[in-house]
Amino acid sequence: MDYQVVINGQMFNVSVTAIGPVGTAQSAPQVVPVTPVAVLSSEEQVLCPMTGTIFDLPVSEGTAVLKGQAIAILEAMKMEIEIVAPREGVVKQLLCNKGDAVAANDIIAVIS
Repeated sequence: MDYQVVINGQMFNVSVTAIGPVGTAQSAPQVVPVTPVAVLSSEEQVLCPMTGTIFDLPVSEGTAVLKGQAIAILEAMKMEIEIVAPREGVVKQLLCNKGDAVAANDIIAVIS
């Protein structure tokens, strides 16, 4: 029998084979190798690439975005840098405001 199980958020395919009558002394556990299956997260965090200031937020929470669409404009080293959506989805949460100082790897937004 084949099953799919989730352990700590990771999905595995598992095959279970009956060896003999259950509860007998001849029954022995059998180890069956499992294959990890990629689990697609329904959300993705968008991280700030470097320290700077949020210059503009061209989207708001609930906005549908396309992959590569600007979701924030970062001002750093006297340049304006677009922070783009890594995938198509909806902006579930914005974790910064216009004018906020941000550091590298700060979470800017969550896209679902």
